[in-house]
Amino acid sequence: MGKVKRIRGRHRFNHMAEVGYAQGPAEQEQGEVSGVVEQPNSIWDKLSDSKPMEREMACRTLAHIDFDEKHIRRVIAFGRVKVLLPLLRDPVLSVREAVATALRKMCLYNPKVSFCDHLVSEGVMAALGGHLRECFQELSKESIAETDVATSGARVTRAQLCSAAEEGLYLVQRLCEQAQSAVDAFNEASLLTVILCFLQPQHFSLSLVIAAAQCLHIVTEDNTVATQSLCAMPESSTLLEGLLVQTIGEGFESPGGLWSLKTSVAGVLFNLLPLLQGPVYTTTTRAIISVMAAVLDVGVEGLLLQLAMQPLPPAEKQQLSEQSHTVDNGSEECGVLSGDVRHGTGDSEVPSVQDEGTESHSNTITLNVPPVFTKKFTDVQAMLSSLQLALELVINISSMEDDDQWDDAEEEECEEDMEVDDKSPPQTSNPPAEVVSSIAEFGLFAKVWKICCSINQHTYKLCESVENGEEIAKIMNTLQGRSLCAFQNLLTILPHDALGGKDYLVDVWHSLLALMQIGSQFLHPNALLDAMGALIENGSAHGSLGIIAEDLHYLCQLGLTSPDPRMRSGIMHLLGTVGKMATLDPRPLDLLNMIGATLRDCVSRDPQLWVVAHALDSVFDVFGEDNCPVALYQTLGLPAVLRNAALTFNSRMVSERDSVKSHLQVVKSAHSNLRAFNQYMIGRAARADR
Repeated sequence: MGKVKRIRGRHRFNHMAEVGYAQGPAEQEQGEVSGVVEQPNSIWDKLSDSKPMEREMACRTLAHIDFDEKHIRRVIAFGRVKVLLPLLRDPVLSVREAVATALRKMCLYNPKVSFCDHLVSEGVMAALGGHLRECFQELSKESIAETDVATSGARVTRAQLCSAAEEGLYLVQRLCEQAQSAVDAFNEASLLTVILCFLQPQHFSLSLVIAAAQCLHIVTEDNTVATQSLCAMPESSTLLEGLLVQTIGEGFESPGGLWSLKTSVAGVLFNLLPLLQGPVYTTTTRAIISVMAAVLDVGVEGLLLQLAMQPLPPAEKQQLSEQSHTVDNGSEECGVLSGDVRHGTGDSEVPSVQDEGTESHSNTITLNVPPVFTKKFTDVQAMLSSLQLALELVINISSMEDDDQWDDAEEEECEEDMEVDDKSPPQTSNPPAEVVSSIAEFGLFAKVWKICCSINQHTYKLCESVENGEEIAKIMNTLQGRSLCAFQNLLTILPHDALGGKDYLVDVWHSLLALMQIGSQFLHPNALLDAMGALIENGSAHGSLGIIAEDLHYLCQLGLTSPDPRMRSGIMHLLGTVGKMATLDPRPLDLLNMIGATLRDCVSRDPQLWVVAHALDSVFDVFGEDNCPVALYQTLGLPAVLRNAALTFNSRMVSERDSVKSHLQVVKSAHSNLRAFNQYMIGRAARADR
């Protein structure tokens, strides 16, 4: 079955990406975004206004606008970036925070546009470095008061300084996720030491420390300059190890925030592993896996119940449904599993922009969301974020030997972001023995399986009863995709005796089979079916798992009747795996007969050529085995079906060229092998008749 390729932070598609701001009065009055971009006497002029409040409000309004690719291109063409970037050096802290938010939002909505590269070319990293250093210097002054500090002649609170630093860190993170040029600029600006300075929970707010850890995780991924510099700092290892042993009560009031920090630090340590050796490597590996194990113990259903037990009055429920985030001075958002897990107070306010020409901007929009619910919702978001990262670390640490072959990719579906390398040669190596041993010791296989099967029909039904249920359902869907891929990798690398025994694997099989009943909400049929195939291969190789006729009949029926072509093609691939296993035993001709009939019907009837190609590959795999009786091949009528498929293949490739494009490799492979296989089976039949 092969292993799931590593999931990279950069260019990673994420169903749990940040949710956009709800529109405020400013953009509702503004109309089309293109008008906002192009009008010479619009909000852009206010960015250069002499009044700090005008500059801040202009930035916050921009942060609320959903720019698309066309509008971002206009922002670049009209030179708006040259107006925005100087505000990162504005003497007023709130203006710097607001423009960082606006720039991050523009980067977020347009990952395929070179906006990040454009920002880097205009010097955004140097400006961010100055902003972060100033925030750190102000926060580090021993003479400052807890309630407020003086900066550039204005009085601001310590919380505002922390919030401004967070926005700067999240912008650095976003830029480095989207553009390699940003990573290079990050190294040139020597921002690594600045980020490390914020990793002090005893001095800074929890949300700021988490922001620094998440940023450090991203900027050290595939960044040799940063990882080598980090390893060269003896104090950095002590700092990171100290963060891993933080507990509730040491400034961490919520488990969500604590685990967000720990998983991010574990991600940083994972990025350092290639540079570590000997006892340090072993100790670090155990530390990473222990964090993953602890996070994976979190019950998904329990998290949802925490939200379901916090009902809102109708008025607040309606308001929260219109806002997919909490707002803290216009800069706080949901950020679920994208790295931006923010911790709000629930009673925040955002200034509103009035009509042009109006002097006063004192009006506010207050979000009347109960603080208790907001705190609970934010904590659940943080836990779900930690779960996603822990699963990604499991995938990555269990496929370390493939690092040179991993490619970054921007995919439009989560499961495509977790491709399985089915066409690669058989794996000849596993992760180092220390990794495999620690994975087995901490019981990651059982924990990952628990996550897989705990996200089921009941889970999606429960999502309907909580606030923001639609977004939470997407989160659950992505978590399940990650857990299935992690499950498949662990099956590949762990010794059979570490998988729990025959009865346990039978329970695992039936749990995976039950997941196929989730329906249209389940968007990872290939990941599920590949995991099932890996389980069959592993169990059959050790005589501890056999598929029964009832299960096979259900799969065959679903493979022919499912409206989802991904499900049909995945089942055809799985039947090839089951069929090859069945040919090793001379008795189960009833299973081979059922498999052969299903593959035959798919080849002759399926409306999608690329699904037919998967079925043909399975025919080649099963009936090309010497142990598979030629008589069965003939009795099923496969020779005539395959001859007809060969005659119509070219015309179908032309008529279905649009759907074939994204599956060209498997279609071409089936086409080139079809005639050769027909000739091979004619020869086998002739030899059998002698």
